Amino acid sequence: MKRKVLLVAALSAILVLGVFVIAAQANNRGGNSGRVFGTVLVTGQGELYQTFATADLPPNGPFQVLYTGNTASGYAETEYGPGDPGYVGGRWIEVYIRADGSHMYTENYFLCPLLGPGVPMS
Repeated sequence: MKRKVLLVAALSAILVLGVFVIAAQANNRGGNSGRVFGTVLVTGQGELYQTFATADLPPNGPFQVLYTGNTASGYAETEYGPGDPGYVGGRWIEVYIRADGSHMYTENYFLCPLLGPGVPMS
């Protein structure tokens, strides 16, 4: 019985370690699928949504602009969110706002769904 408990504990530790290794590799890869935005402000709603990047996408199909960098709110920002006409389900092209306020269009196309419900920005 003691041997079975030790075996289950060892297998559990290996599984947890594997999850951490996979997560670390995803965060260290090139591309957006390793980028975690965490929170996005939907300016048209005034609400914050949690999110995470799931996949890089090829540059074809509908995309919505996601502003990152030096935004006024300090969050990644977009105009439309879940329930709004114009929201394309989290398919983004990233536009980086520089410190001087100018915009730099990137070649970053990715899937990053917004997880509701949104929370009003206070």
